[in-house]
Amino acid sequence: MLPSPGQQDVPTGWLALEFPNPVPDLAGQFVGYPISLQSASGSALVVSTFALSNSRSIAVSGRLVTKRSDNGIALGYHAFWIPLALLTADSNYTATATGSLDGVPFNLSWNFKTKVQLPLSITASAASLRAAADTACSALTSRVPKPP
Repeated sequence: MLPSPGQQDVPTGWLALEFPNPVPDLAGQFVGYPISLQSASGSALVVSTFALSNSRSIAVSGRLVTKRSDNGIALGYHAFWIPLALLTADSNYTATATGSLDGVPFNLSWNFKTKVQLPLSITASAASLRAAADTACSALTSRVPKPP
């Protein structure tokens, strides 16, 4: 299970740009951090239900990706649940999944907490920003062919 039970500082999301992409309709967008279940190679993992809820028991919208739902791209011993939006920073979540592993039923529930995200702060003087912009513009204009 990833994030693992009790894990802290879990990222809030990722940019859906991998190949093969488990959420091709969301390619290039930030989505919530994927939650995965994995068993030994060659085993038969079947995830029937998956849910994620925040600390107020509000369900988080997401997509279950398995070998059956992903046109066989996902391996038969992996299952992913991908929230469709970024998770909230510094928040507790509960994941639940039911299914079977090699025909033996399971019912799992575990908690994790997302990382605290500090606000982005950029401190640069107006003069240094202007100098950087001038340098970039000079570099670009020197590459533009002059008209005949």
